[in-house]
Amino acid sequence: VLDIGLVVTVVGGEDGTWERFSGAGRRHPVFTVAFLWALASLAGLPGTAGFAARLEVADAVFGQGQTALGLALLASPALAAAPVLRLAIFLFAKAPDRGFEALPSGWRAVSLGLTATALAAVGVLSSSLLLAARGVTP
Repeated sequence: VLDIGLVVTVVGGEDGTWERFSGAGRRHPVFTVAFLWALASLAGLPGTAGFAARLEVADAVFGQGQTALGLALLASPALAAAPVLRLAIFLFAKAPDRGFEALPSGWRAVSLGLTATALAAVGVLSSSLLLAARGVTP
């Protein structure tokens, strides 16, 4: 049994590939979308809290005259998006090759929902929150 935390439990042998996640998004779409949203934020994709943080760090890097480092920092989400997109394909586009069991836990649902909501709010309100953190009134 392989437990991947908040999404699903996969029943069967562990093969070390992403095939084990095939079809999980079809059975548990709300959980898997929230999980992918959190991964997208960690990758720093636009519209997420991670992207707002990446822009803030890039601003400081460019401010120090490190143009090459700043450009690499801004280009890196393109590379970080590849594993997230590949996982999304396995979660939603591939047919399941194993059985799945739902993880019956209300606390997991609540914590995942709060995390996804916080990531979305920070991603949408990032400029206002950054200005407030700097003490600047809009």
